[in-house]
Amino acid sequence: MQCFKCREEIRKGTSVKCSKCRRKFHTHCVVCVKKKLFKRVWKCYDCLKEKSEVKKPACNSSRCSSSKHDQHSTQPRGNVNSRLDEISKQIKKLSLQVNDLQNDNNKLKHENIKIRAEIDRLCIRPCQPQCTGLCSSKKLRRTSEPNCVRGYREQSSQTHEDEYMSSRGVHGVCKNDVCPYIRHGSPITTKLIPMVAKLEVTAVNLHIEENGQYHFTNRYSIMRKANPQLVVRRGQVFKLLLTLNRPYLDQDDEIAFIFTHKVARHPSIGSKTKVVTRLEKHLKEANTSLWSSLLIKNQGEYLTVFITPAASAIIGEWIMEIDCIASRKVLNTYRHHGSIIVIFNAWCKDDAVYLEKDAEREEYVLNDSGFYWSGNFTNSTKRPWKFGQYEEDILLCSLMILEQVSEVPLIHCNDTVTVSRAISAVMKLQDENGVLMSNWTGNYEGGKEPSKWISSSAILKKYYDTGEPVKYGQCWVFSAVVVTMCRAVGIPVRLVTCFDAAQEYELSFTIDTYLNDHGERINELSEDTVWNFHTWNEVWTKRPDLDSKYDGWQVLDATPQERNEMLFRTGPSPVKAIKNGDLYIPYDTAFICAEVNCDFAIWKYQGSTVPLKLIQSNTDRVGRLICTKAVGQDTMEDLTESYKYREGIAKEREIFQKMVKASGSVSSRYYLNETLNDVKFEFEFMSNSIIGKPFSINLVAKNVNASHEHKVTAQLVTCCRDYTGQDIKLISSKKKIFTVPAVSRQTVQIEVQYADYAIVYKTDASIYVSALCSFEDNGFEYYAEDYFRVKLPSINITV
Repeated sequence: MQCFKCREEIRKGTSVKCSKCRRKFHTHCVVCVKKKLFKRVWKCYDCLKEKSEVKKPACNSSRCSSSKHDQHSTQPRGNVNSRLDEISKQIKKLSLQVNDLQNDNNKLKHENIKIRAEIDRLCIRPCQPQCTGLCSSKKLRRTSEPNCVRGYREQSSQTHEDEYMSSRGVHGVCKNDVCPYIRHGSPITTKLIPMVAKLEVTAVNLHIEENGQYHFTNRYSIMRKANPQLVVRRGQVFKLLLTLNRPYLDQDDEIAFIFTHKVARHPSIGSKTKVVTRLEKHLKEANTSLWSSLLIKNQGEYLTVFITPAASAIIGEWIMEIDCIASRKVLNTYRHHGSIIVIFNAWCKDDAVYLEKDAEREEYVLNDSGFYWSGNFTNSTKRPWKFGQYEEDILLCSLMILEQVSEVPLIHCNDTVTVSRAISAVMKLQDENGVLMSNWTGNYEGGKEPSKWISSSAILKKYYDTGEPVKYGQCWVFSAVVVTMCRAVGIPVRLVTCFDAAQEYELSFTIDTYLNDHGERINELSEDTVWNFHTWNEVWTKRPDLDSKYDGWQVLDATPQERNEMLFRTGPSPVKAIKNGDLYIPYDTAFICAEVNCDFAIWKYQGSTVPLKLIQSNTDRVGRLICTKAVGQDTMEDLTESYKYREGIAKEREIFQKMVKASGSVSSRYYLNETLNDVKFEFEFMSNSIIGKPFSINLVAKNVNASHEHKVTAQLVTCCRDYTGQDIKLISSKKKIFTVPAVSRQTVQIEVQYADYAIVYKTDASIYVSALCSFEDNGFEYYAEDYFRVKLPSINITV
């Protein structure tokens, strides 16, 4: 814009306006006509000259009688049109002035926007406003407004002082204050006074959905509540979005994350219950052995951060705090209102539970339902079970049991061997606060019959609510609850069934059964039994305490049988150690070897003064089938050869002799000396026997001797036994005498009525039949036994 006087360009801050014509001039092209306190009135020379030259016109009227007639106007008044023209000219002039003012106002707005943008770019800390002009020497009261003042504009010192004095008094705050935290040497001002400004986190976005999908934890109910908690797997990054109170400066600001385990009484870095990790701005070499944090994206007030828990981190709930440091001086701490739950990670190669195949991770970690097999070797039944590890409170209940009930030191809750062993121990009532109370008596008053349970979550929820053992459980219930707890905390686990599982407590590796003269068992002489089926668990983990060849599946048996270290628990024991007969590999390997690989011996007891007589031995009677649910299918997977070598091959006998020698048992093998191969005995069962009807059992004797017949006295016993091998009811005991001619067979039939075996289908029991056969010509005795279940009607449901 040009000065109306000298026509030179007007620089910013050097112009004033004429108080009459409102045109802009240089200050040296106008005259100050009046001074007031801190104000001046300017007039241009044209306006001053016009005022001095104007004279009142002479009067033009002939009727004027004034003595000052010559001073009146002598010119005519003019007509109305000339007057209107004059008014229109004035209006045009005023409109031009209005346009000039509008243009000036628009220019000021544009300049103000530019200055605000420059302040936003250069401001490094939000602060308390502070005056920066002549009034900066005054002692000002700080305002309560924490944000930057954005309305800065350049002014002369005098104007700044004038506006300050006309504001709210000496102790007020200058209304033109600007943010004092602009870098020195900025194009806006160099008079700003720097102060220390705080950096703080105002909010944290956990990215629940995104992290849940990436960590395969989005199905946990705790992740889907109104106030969700983040569940992540250790050794794997999770994403956070931090909201700050001001833009983050890479060079001046520092952020650190402090994670503290929620149940640690005295958290410390040395015990790994407290972790401090500094926010790194550049990617370093990946190291999952330590916690780390990495800045991924800086968007001023928003930071995207990746946090990686160590692959060996303690599982459980962690409290997160964030320390913000500005210019290494001001510290501000943000405490997250909820906790972050860390669990084991089968997807991380550095985690002890790493599984390579996706299908196995899906089956043994993520699957929340499955099957187990019961019944017996000849007639097994597939039963469904709902593990429900994602349901409400299941994860928190599992962590509570580990951290409070099991009394495992928190520092060891990063070790899968210790954690799985603790889960095995806390199942039983015998350990005071166990989850389940076992019961094999058949009397389930005050609780629930074990066969009625179909879900682990119902058991754990009841325990979580009451804190008292849930009534009642048997082996499959204990095993199913272990599956739920292990999968909830991220440990790969499967439920395994062993048909004809031995319970042999002396570790002689023989199941000894003693009979009287009537062929009936003498239970007082031996506690050894063979269960129709028994269930346990296998967990997949490395064994850092052993040679790496023992890594992989580990047996865990939660059913209360063997008291170990004052607690009822078994395992974890490497399946590879069981197969190779390495009895002294921890934990409890000898006991599990005896469950799957014992010989079966029948002895005749004729009194305390008469030596025991071996009647029969059987090398394949125990551990006939070991199975689990197949990966991704509803069928059975045979695991028998993972536990022992196939019966009948030299390697199997070699491993068995190794175990017997290591056990220190002297008498366990001498029974192999006596054999007779002339006559073979076996039982035949009706294949079409249906529940509710009588059925018959045939004892078939085959004489393979071509020249000699044998006269046989058979004591036939039929009874009901539960799945643990304990007798429930004696059905019949009959004596039969018959002759088996040379190279021929003889059949003896036993009839069983429905009233005798009806109790079998009120419990999980089977019908056992045995025959104690004596040869009159040589005194040799033979024993045969077998069991079966009457078939239930099949039902097909089509939806």
